[in-house]
Amino acid sequence: MPREILHHGSARAVGKQLQMRFSCSFIMPEKPDIAALDLWLDRVLGNDLKAGDEVNFPGGNDVPIDTRQWLWRCLQMSRLLLQSAKVPVFDPPGIAACLRKESGKWEAVVGLALIEGFPTTMYEAALRTSFSMAGWAMAHPPEGENLQHFYKRVQQHVITPLAKVLPIGKSTFPVLKEAYEMSIPIRHLGVGIFQLGWGAKARRMDRSTTERDSVMGAKLSQSKVLTARLLRSAGLPAALHEVVTNYDNALRTARQTGWPVVVKPVDRDRGEGVTVDVSGEQVLKKAFKHALKVSRAGQVIVERQVPGVCHRLFVANGKLLYAVKRHPMSVAGDGKKNIEELVTCEYERQQRKPPWKRTEIQPLDQLALDTIKAAGLSVSSVPEEGMLVPLRPIESTQWGGVDEEVTDRVHPENLRAALDATTLFSLHVAGIDIISTDISKPWYENGAIINEVNYAPLFGGGEISRRHISTFLRDFMAGDGRIPVHVYVGGESALQGSRQCWKKVLSMGKRACLTNEWKTFDPSGEPLPMPFRSLYHRIQALMFSPKVEAIIMVVQTDEFFYSGLPLDAVDSITICDAQLASFKEQSKPLSSERLAALNRLLAGWKKNM
Repeated sequence: MPREILHHGSARAVGKQLQMRFSCSFIMPEKPDIAALDLWLDRVLGNDLKAGDEVNFPGGNDVPIDTRQWLWRCLQMSRLLLQSAKVPVFDPPGIAACLRKESGKWEAVVGLALIEGFPTTMYEAALRTSFSMAGWAMAHPPEGENLQHFYKRVQQHVITPLAKVLPIGKSTFPVLKEAYEMSIPIRHLGVGIFQLGWGAKARRMDRSTTERDSVMGAKLSQSKVLTARLLRSAGLPAALHEVVTNYDNALRTARQTGWPVVVKPVDRDRGEGVTVDVSGEQVLKKAFKHALKVSRAGQVIVERQVPGVCHRLFVANGKLLYAVKRHPMSVAGDGKKNIEELVTCEYERQQRKPPWKRTEIQPLDQLALDTIKAAGLSVSSVPEEGMLVPLRPIESTQWGGVDEEVTDRVHPENLRAALDATTLFSLHVAGIDIISTDISKPWYENGAIINEVNYAPLFGGGEISRRHISTFLRDFMAGDGRIPVHVYVGGESALQGSRQCWKKVLSMGKRACLTNEWKTFDPSGEPLPMPFRSLYHRIQALMFSPKVEAIIMVVQTDEFFYSGLPLDAVDSITICDAQLASFKEQSKPLSSERLAALNRLLAGWKKNM
């Protein structure tokens, strides 16, 4: 079983993401079964990288093919395990060097995509788990108890520890993945908030929310009572309900409102504590006790139930992005199996998937049996092909559901109500839930209501939602979110060349900044004081400024050998002369060997235009 000792080094620009490098010591298995390991990578973890890339690293031809293949796949597994914990490590791993020592161990310098603020120990945990599990996986086929053992180890050593130090919402990972595919640079600011793009073109996201979402709107939308009150005050269709604290008031409200009613806690989400189709006193008493038990505030909502199904209208940037009809958790008939067989097959299929990719379907329980019976079916019924058989009374985050896209069916009046509700709460992104029997009919004809205004609605959780992420980003971002960056390398000649470039960019109407390691100038030509003497940190600071539309940087020392490169790519690199000073000894010129090494570091930094 391999063992490894890890430490990290500076970042390098390799692909679309900067790369953090590690030194790694490992022992090769005697007879590595690469084909067996590929089964785990491809079938279980959904590997999206091609075989054969393991040969593309320095000195690769001097390393035995089985060692190259083994190390490459261990790194692939590390990348995929980090992704399972929603860490946006998308670039392929890197292998900078690999050398066998006299002890028989192998020493390698490897790289994984850099996520700022991401604990180095978590990179190490993913690498350590991958080396260990790769050796185990080769001897155990991906089936039965082996799968559960593998998932348990990943959960224990990677996912659970990561959740404690890097809280990333369910919407964050799919949005960042699409941004990566669109070559939009991403940077972690902390606590799961990411910046997309640079300078004046930068935008920020937390899950599906953006910096344009109102804090007050978010606060109001978190209260079902305040949401309904505000909607009604604005002339929009909203739920009619009362907040009660005892059963007598609950019964009085139900009688006044008219049966059936919905009973739910005032301060819970995910569908917790909700009972629908409450049509009598005995059912009401049971539903009230259930809702009261889970309510933190000891308050329960009794609401007039309107006919229909929940439809989620996802609004972003002042327009409808997509709409779905939210069916309860269901199984689809095939015209052959009965309902019991369909549920068993689907549950077993989901159990073979990693826990982080499963649906919420459960084995048949009493709630499922009651729901099936209410639909006029039994577990022995054989539904026709394509027929959805509900296993829960409603769709919820707790129970899951099945979405059906209805974007093209939304009536203009329902869309107007959704857009007005989003504006009312001052939200840039919102999930407007409309309960309607037919979303193609206006709300005032069939009694539909806006049931919820959702701040931070789940985005990218299903295939329908994921298909619309690219459209969202095109509307949200300005192109790929990058501002022009031009690099000049050298001494006095580089300064002269950079000033000419700066003047040219300014003449084009762009607010451009000029900077080297020691001084930064704003677009007016005035010095821009900063609390450090570092080109790396000055570039990073400019990337945060919404005033900066272009950057011209002058590289005059070998600082980047120690700090790493500050960006994944730049527009141009001009080598002016060799009069560079050492970063640590600025008055001492660099040797020819050091200059050559710097040129190698900068090689490939220019992006493909």
